Amino acid sequence: HLELVYGNASNPEDDCAVMSDKPCDGGWISREYEVQTWYAKAPTQDCRPCAEPPVESSTTGTTSPAAPREVVAFLYTQRSGDLVRCSAKDSADCSIIGRGFGSTHTEIAIDANSNCLVTDYAGSKLWRCPVDGSGECVSVVDVPRPGGLAIAPNGDFVIAQHLNHVIWRCSASGSDCRVVAGDLASHGSGRRQLSHPQGLALAANGDYIIVDAGNWRVQRCPVHGAGDCTTVVPRDALVWPYGIDVAPNGDYIVTDNEESLQRCPASGSGECVTMANQGLKNPGFIEMAPNGDVWIAGLDSNAIHRCSADGGCVEVKSATKPTGVALVLG
Repeated sequence: HLELVYGNASNPEDDCAVMSDKPCDGGWISREYEVQTWYAKAPTQDCRPCAEPPVESSTTGTTSPAAPREVVAFLYTQRSGDLVRCSAKDSADCSIIGRGFGSTHTEIAIDANSNCLVTDYAGSKLWRCPVDGSGECVSVVDVPRPGGLAIAPNGDFVIAQHLNHVIWRCSASGSDCRVVAGDLASHGSGRRQLSHPQGLALAANGDYIIVDAGNWRVQRCPVHGAGDCTTVVPRDALVWPYGIDVAPNGDYIVTDNEESLQRCPASGSGECVTMANQGLKNPGFIEMAPNGDVWIAGLDSNAIHRCSADGGCVEVKSATKPTGVALVLG
């Protein structure tokens, strides 16, 4: 005898509630798309942020695109262990807002709540510090030998474990950490392996863009944490790559040990072009500003550099062995 039991049919109206004003609201893509059980088997494409709404002139009534947000301050870490904040308009106007983070691999990023997250490689911790220096830094989570760092739209933070050869993803509270790329059991050059991952960024669809430093390549690994990674910048295109960010058009902006800043196409062809190389000595972690400028921590040039899209670089601030850099936007 076979008896079939059917669950109650859902009310069709249950699925018609407004989920968000628009899909580009913070966390929507992750909450309603990437974490769903069907996501791993679904065809995916990059989801680009919504364009800024046009601004209407009060005098002419015409509209024009909104201007990009300006950099009002920059933060950097240096090997002495200091976390420093400087005004973008006056780089001499600086203050120390945190101490004790000294290491070559220390990276920083600013979250949506105006906190600066700091990877403490030597102390195997992730710290959270008020970006304005108004309070003490607090430990968020213990992470073995953390390096590269990125923050997801929903507030999760993604960390490169340099010596364990994996990428971790943790909730904003520091709980629920899991490996999303790489293999704890072994490291190497396979499609699901990494070797000493360094810089880290997120693609528009949430995929992990990883500087696989030990293999001299850049890997793109699926956001759902399962499946093969794709080599988007091959080994012969870079020499000991370090920092990375993703341009608005999807291109990969990478520093390498040839003392240069490279732009590698989103297509994954590996045909990189040199954006800049003036004065860059062992350039480290980077961040791209909304106007396209790339800010670079120059580890051996002892300076913070700003390089424009046309390749011109200027020294913004003299610093002692800076490792990470992050931008505060107005």
